[in-house]
Amino acid sequence: MTPRGRAGHAPRVRRAAILAAAAFLAASGCERRPDLAHPKTFDEGGLSFVYPGNWKVTTETTAQPAVTIRSITVSTPGAGVVMIEEFKPALQVEPKQFLDELLQNMNKLAAGKTRGLVTVKSLAPRPVQRHLLGAPRAGLRYRFDMAALGERVPHTVDGYSVALADRSLVFVVQAPDEDLRKVEAGFAQLLDSVAVK
Repeated sequence: MTPRGRAGHAPRVRRAAILAAAAFLAASGCERRPDLAHPKTFDEGGLSFVYPGNWKVTTETTAQPAVTIRSITVSTPGAGVVMIEEFKPALQVEPKQFLDELLQNMNKLAAGKTRGLVTVKSLAPRPVQRHLLGAPRAGLRYRFDMAALGERVPHTVDGYSVALADRSLVFVVQAPDEDLRKVEAGFAQLLDSVAVK
């Protein structure tokens, strides 16, 4: 996860995972079907993708001494989220480490904000694969429950990493299971259109 293997990578990835956890926990509202017929385009900093017209994009960039991290969050009207973490220069980022950090931070943030009333419990991941940036990419799928006052809300989160010559990208896609069928076409529109210039 370091620029070509040097030490000091863990805090950078951890910070990105904390930001992602906060974005996921902030998502709320009633889910709606993605507006695929009126897509919007994100095109900044040599990275582009198309996303549904009723979804929202926010970005945050953090410059550190050896690496710049850009977090691009695409939120559905409900609780679905696509997070793209871009590391420049390229790092070796493993999806498992990033997702483990993400879920640990989601649990800490949820417990802290709700004084223990909301918790996040994850199950063992399983391998998944999808086409990203012109090639099949191996990833991991986690199932986790967000529990509030004894009520479980199952979620699914997928993570993939892609190392390129000048940057590394981590893709994290998450939604409550009850909303997955509504949002999966929007997730596909976005991920299938990702391009790097």
